[in-house]
Amino acid sequence: MKLSHLPEPELEFGQAHRHIDIRYGLMDYGPFDAGQTGAPTAVRVGLIGDSETVEGTGEWLARCRVGIEGKADTRLTTLYPPFPGSTEQGPFRVPFICDELSDVSAYGSK
Repeated sequence: MKLSHLPEPELEFGQAHRHIDIRYGLMDYGPFDAGQTGAPTAVRVGLIGDSETVEGTGEWLARCRVGIEGKADTRLTTLYPPFPGSTEQGPFRVPFICDELSDVSAYGSK
C-alpha cells in the first residue's frame, strides 16, 4: 500500500487573507466579501416551530450575540476557542436579526 499526505488547503477570508482553520480565519479576517460592495449587511433568521422550540432557539441566538466562552478545562484550547459573538464586530461582520418570535401552533396543523 502506498500512502501520501495531502496538505490541508488554505481558505480565503477578508482582504485576501488565508488560513487553514475556518474558525480562526473568520475571527481574524472576517468573511471573504467583508467590506465589499454587495456584501450582506445582516443575516435575517426566520424561525418556525412550536413555542418551546422558537423560544429556545431565540434564547440561543441571543446568547450567541454576546459571545460564548471557549472550553477552559482542556489542554486542547485551540480546538475549543471562544465565539466572539454575532454582531457587526463579530467574525461574520454582520448582525444576526431575528424578527419577533411567534408561536405557529396558533395556526393549527393539517
